[in-house]
Amino acid sequence: FSIDHQAVIEDLMASQSCATAQEALTRICELAMGRWDASRCLAELDVFMAHEQVIQLGRTEHLTEVFTSKSTKDLEQEISALVEVGLDSRKHRLAARHIDQEFDRLESELRRKLGVNVSLAQQRKAALHIASDTGDHAFVEGWAGTGKTTMLSAVGKAYKSNGFKVLGCCQSAAASQNLARETGIPSNTIASLLISIQNNKTKLTPKTILVLDEAGMVGSREFGLLQKAVTDAGAKFVCVGDPKQLQPIEAGGIFASLMRLHGKAEISNIQRQRTDFEPLLDWLQKHGHGKASITPERAQALRSMPEDARMSAMEELCAADPKLARGFSKWRARFDYEWMREAVEMFATGNAQEALELLDTKGRLKLMPGSAQAMEELISAWDADKTAVDRKTIIAATRAEVAQLNAMARAALISKDLINDARGIEAEIIHRDESTDTKRFAPGDRIVFTMNDKELGVANGVAGLIRDIDMSGFGPVLAVELDDVNELGETIVRIPVGFARFDHAY
Repeated sequence: FSIDHQAVIEDLMASQSCATAQEALTRICELAMGRWDASRCLAELDVFMAHEQVIQLGRTEHLTEVFTSKSTKDLEQEISALVEVGLDSRKHRLAARHIDQEFDRLESELRRKLGVNVSLAQQRKAALHIASDTGDHAFVEGWAGTGKTTMLSAVGKAYKSNGFKVLGCCQSAAASQNLARETGIPSNTIASLLISIQNNKTKLTPKTILVLDEAGMVGSREFGLLQKAVTDAGAKFVCVGDPKQLQPIEAGGIFASLMRLHGKAEISNIQRQRTDFEPLLDWLQKHGHGKASITPERAQALRSMPEDARMSAMEELCAADPKLARGFSKWRARFDYEWMREAVEMFATGNAQEALELLDTKGRLKLMPGSAQAMEELISAWDADKTAVDRKTIIAATRAEVAQLNAMARAALISKDLINDARGIEAEIIHRDESTDTKRFAPGDRIVFTMNDKELGVANGVAGLIRDIDMSGFGPVLAVELDDVNELGETIVRIPVGFARFDHAY
């Protein structure tokens, strides 16, 4: 009996760009189970670590050996070399005035509506980095909720007004639809775009700007294929994301490496943990006067702004009057969730323990002695919460826990007659790993789709509500109201139960 070390390397590198000696030992032990004892497996690890394809990278703070494969390292060096070649290229550069004009227009429009100064400084700086300061590649790091879409929308408009074609891509269909909807940049999944380029349906040219969103989730091989298509066409590659967002499914880590080697712009003011401005807007509509009077147009303008700019504008509106200033201070003490942004920053920078302690202090985290009790309390709190079902989400670690929590949530909704289970059907569904389950679905159920199907008008990750089940044809058909309009402009789609690529979504 012998172990194919090359196969072990390929197996480990298929899902990551580096691995630990412990992971290699685990794989060796799995392959040698029943044949070798522990000492023989440890000896085999020493031989494995000396393999010509294994490149040792050093040790972690816990003294664990880390390595990569020669082929992965070679690929990432090739990608970096291509970035280096195009660093000084000027063929895609815009004069700074084009970006400034776009942001001046946006800030001026907000200023006109609000009567106060508005600043989108971080988004402007990142946009200038992309369009005016970089060559054939540009990298922007932005944590979740920092206003990347505001920046990309402005960049897209500036490039289009100068004769460029701007395209976008993301790893998932749901993300690409969001990118298109929020920025106006036509977008596809990476896989769809690569096939379209290969089949000459999409042609990249020197006047093309390709935006890769959520770049931190893209693996090295996929990134390399996109980069080759872009550089072969003489186009520009703009990569935006958070390298700490999620480990890529495929071998990756390339986005963080390229930013470290070749520079980046950064947007770090977190805006997605939103402060509740509505109570203040309501109060100002009743008590505001003069400069601080809130018309419907002003209220809409405030709602459209990135949150840091909105906070500054609201503070300036209230500062001129002592009564309004006191009201602003009271509102901020109660409704400003600055601490949430602090928690997100802690998680993003690796300080999870501090973040969890802060959440605990604020009453947003509750530790339970066991999973069964935690599930019961979670469902009880979820059921008691008055937020609409499509605006709250339960998250669990395993598929089994997700299924159990979905079943408990369904039971709670059925007891309130929010799900018409009497008209329900049993349906076999197919999971992403191709395993199957039989579950019950009824009008009132929320479901999430787990596969793209353009003909049906659904995308992986898109959710909706079952409005009806049509039993009049050859098989049951679900009438599903989507949470967002699909690419076909539809809000209601008809899904044959035989499609099977959906599941409960609570």
